[in-house]
Amino acid sequence: MAKGVKIPFDVPVEVTEPNLSSLIYNLPLNHPDGVAIIQGPLNLNAGCSHGYLNCLYALDFATCTPPGKILAARSGVVVALHDEGIADGAFYNVDSSGDGFGNWVAVKHEFNEVSFYAHLNEIKVAIGDHLESGQEIGIEGSTGQAGARHLHFSVHRLIGEKSENICPYNTSQYESIPYRLQCCTHTDGQLQIIDIRTFAKINDKNTNKDQEKLFHVSNYHHPLLDRLREMYKEDQESCFQWINAEEDKKDEYSNLIMNIRRKHNHELKEIIQQYGWPTYESIGTEGSEALWLLVQHQDEDVEFQKLCLGLLKSRVEQGQASYKNYAYLLDRTRMNEKLPQIYGTQWGGNKGEIAPYQVENIGQLDERRSQAGLCSLSEYKELLKKAYHFNDEDFK
Repeated sequence: MAKGVKIPFDVPVEVTEPNLSSLIYNLPLNHPDGVAIIQGPLNLNAGCSHGYLNCLYALDFATCTPPGKILAARSGVVVALHDEGIADGAFYNVDSSGDGFGNWVAVKHEFNEVSFYAHLNEIKVAIGDHLESGQEIGIEGSTGQAGARHLHFSVHRLIGEKSENICPYNTSQYESIPYRLQCCTHTDGQLQIIDIRTFAKINDKNTNKDQEKLFHVSNYHHPLLDRLREMYKEDQESCFQWINAEEDKKDEYSNLIMNIRRKHNHELKEIIQQYGWPTYESIGTEGSEALWLLVQHQDEDVEFQKLCLGLLKSRVEQGQASYKNYAYLLDRTRMNEKLPQIYGTQWGGNKGEIAPYQVENIGQLDERRSQAGLCSLSEYKELLKKAYHFNDEDFK
C-alpha cells in the first residue's frame, strides 16, 4: 500500500471466491527432524500410485521415527472420516471400507474445498469438529494399502450437487485440484511456497534419500512475524489475567488490557502502512492470525479497523487471508458503529444477559456463518462457555 493512501471502505457481505488453485495450505505433517516428500503429483510413471485421476495432485509425505503428527493444513470442519482403530504394528493393511486409504479424514474449508489425509495410524478428531490451521488430526501411519508409513495428502473440489459419499476419492463427485503448499526448507529455514502444478515429479520407486526436507511454517522466522508473536502473546496474556482474576481485580486488569492495546496501536499502523495486509507468503498463517487479532482489539480506533477490513477483504479474495477472520472484523467494526452484525460473532452483556449484539437478518445467520467457515451460533455459545467459564444461566 502506498504511503498515506487510505482505501475506501464499503460494507461487503459476500467475499468473492478465489481461484481454488491459488489457496495456500500449511505443511500437513510435522516432525522435529523435518518432512520429506516421497511421491509427487502428476506421477505417471509405471507402478506409481499417483497415476490415477483421483490422485493427480496428491503428495506423499514421510518422516523419521517416531511417526509425525498430522496437522490441519487450513482451518475447517471435519466432514467425514474412516477409522478402523489404532494400528499397533509396522504395517496395518486391514481396510474394510477405506478404499485403500486405511484410516482417513476429510476436512471441508471455507470455499467448500476438501483436504484429505490418509493412512493414519491414529485419528484424534471426530466428525463435526472445527479445526484451526495446524491443529492435530492424528498420527502418521501405514493403514490401508500404504506399503510403508507415510501421509497421503490431497485437495478436492465438489463437482455438481452435494454428494452422499463425502469421501474425496469418489471421483464422480470430487475433482482433484492443484494448490500451493507453505513450508520452510531444511537448509536455510526460509519460507517457501510450492506450487503443486509445477512441482518436480518424484518417482516413488527411486526416492532420493538426500532430498531436501521441509518444515512446518511455525519454524519460520521473519522480523515482522517475530514481533507479531510478541504482541500477540502480550495481548493474550493480559486477557487471560482478566478472565482468571477475582471480581475485585477485574478493573485493574481491564486497565492493563487497554494500556497494552493503546501501545500496540502506533506499531500496528506502521506495519499496515509499510506492508498493507501482509500475505501468507511473507508472514505465514500464524502471522496473519496474530495481526488480525491485534487489529480486532483496536476498538478505540474504529477508522483504523475499517481500513484494515478493506485490506483484509482483498487478501481473502486472493486466498491470502482467512474468511473467518474477515467475518469477525466486519462484525467488530459494525458493532463499534452501532450497526447490526452480519455473522453474529460479537457477544456481550452482564451475567444473566449475555447474548449476541444485534444481528441483521438473524433467520439466515447460521447460513452466513457456514459460508465464512464458522460454526453455528449454538456451537459458538458452547465455545464461549468453555473459554470464559460461563454457565447456562449466564446467557439471556
